[in-house]
Amino acid sequence: MKRKIFFVLVPMFAIITATTYFSCKKANFGEQQSNILKAAGVNVSVKNSFLVFGSMADFEAAIIILHKNQSTLDVSPPYFEGFTSQRKKYLELVDRASTLENSLPDLSQYESVCEVVQLNGEQLLEPEVDSHLLSYLTSEDGIIQIGNEAYFLNYDHVYEFPSTELESLDLNKINVSNIQGLKVYDIARHSEMLREEIRTCENIYTSNKKLRGEMTTTNTPPIYSDIVIRTKSRKKTLGIWLDYKVNNLYCDGAGTYLKYFLGLPSNETYAVNESKSNVADIQQTINSCIGVDCTYYFVTGSNTHRLQENSGGSYKYCYTNYP
Repeated sequence: MKRKIFFVLVPMFAIITATTYFSCKKANFGEQQSNILKAAGVNVSVKNSFLVFGSMADFEAAIIILHKNQSTLDVSPPYFEGFTSQRKKYLELVDRASTLENSLPDLSQYESVCEVVQLNGEQLLEPEVDSHLLSYLTSEDGIIQIGNEAYFLNYDHVYEFPSTELESLDLNKINVSNIQGLKVYDIARHSEMLREEIRTCENIYTSNKKLRGEMTTTNTPPIYSDIVIRTKSRKKTLGIWLDYKVNNLYCDGAGTYLKYFLGLPSNETYAVNESKSNVADIQQTINSCIGVDCTYYFVTGSNTHRLQENSGGSYKYCYTNYP
């Protein structure tokens, strides 16, 4: 399957469908999260299905709040009427895919939230915005506005442009070549300074199912950088590996990392211990930076990733270690 063209976004009927689906959650926990943002004085509103932050400081405040509540975000994401996040739409895809045995959901309905990428000769279905906290604040079309700047995100690039350009854009099919004042940034998912690759482990426990662990850093200039530990359950269907919900996932580990903030290094420590049921992934954001020259690099790390596919079934393990 070919990778999708960056400029083609999901049809409007998918936005309506996703918004209707998400509205059912309003009475539960999502409104509590958005109320936390409002109570903290975060200037954020919805415009044409995407979020508008008054300033980079407002965006940073929102990320900090999400970071503190990251363990419960999938069941209680921030709720904003008329807004569906990249993460919410992607989880809808995972839900549908997890119920199918020998077929895939109609991926044309999810073109703006996922992409088939090639890695080591295999095809992987990955979210367009794979930075966990950022994915909750980016619209399903990949748009976010911060101050007077707008950003369009996909798996490989960030497109920055004046927010006034949004008024003349067709959000159903963005053609970046028509945008005035456009700046393009590459997204990096490894630590180039230390010439290291992302640390991963895998336990392929059947011919088409596996546990995967990851230690990764992602630089999404000019707005966001993070360092993350992930545990994933994946299933191979029609030649494509995609996230697959299981009874239990677990991630435990500790280590150290180097943070470069405005060119100045500092040594930091991390510890993760998270268990979740009926999910396809656990994502623990260790740290993140907003709108500044900031990057992260693992120095040491030892992490255990565990999966139990069915209740009462055996556990599968794999381990990520650095160096």
